[in-house]
Amino acid sequence: MRRLPFLAALPLLALLGCYRPPRLYFHPVQGPRAGQALALPARTTGLAYGEIRVQLPEDETCVGAWSEIPVGQTEEGLASAWDEVYGTGFYRAQVLGSPWRGRATLTGSHGTIFHLELHREAVAGARLRGVARDNRQNLYKIVQ
Repeated sequence: MRRLPFLAALPLLALLGCYRPPRLYFHPVQGPRAGQALALPARTTGLAYGEIRVQLPEDETCVGAWSEIPVGQTEEGLASAWDEVYGTGFYRAQVLGSPWRGRATLTGSHGTIFHLELHREAVAGARLRGVARDNRQNLYKIVQ
C-alpha cells in the first residue's frame, strides 16, 4: 500500500521530466540595434513563473523574473509596442484576450533594462511570441 502514491505520481514525474522551458529570440526591429542582423538568444525557466536571461553582444547579461498576467487584466503596458511590431490592432485582437500572457523586467550588468510581454494563442502547439523595449531606444520582436 505504501507504493501506491508513488506509483500514481509516476506519470506526472515522467511528464515533468520531459518539459523543456522555451528558448526565446529577441529580434531588434527598431532603434540602434535594428540595423544589426542578429537575434539575441534568451533562456527561460519555470512553468507559471520563472526567470529569463538574455545575453547581449557587449558581454552584458540581462536577467529578471517573469510571471503570468492574470486572465482578464486589461493593463496596456506594451500595447503600442505590440501594434508597432505585429500590426495595428494586434494587441486588442490577439493579445488582450489571450489565454496566456506573461511579463518581465530584465536588468543588465551594464545598465540595460528590458520591459517585455509574451503571449501564446489558444491553439494546440502555439509558440510564444512577444515584444520588448529597452532603455536604449530599441524595440524587439520576441519569438520562440
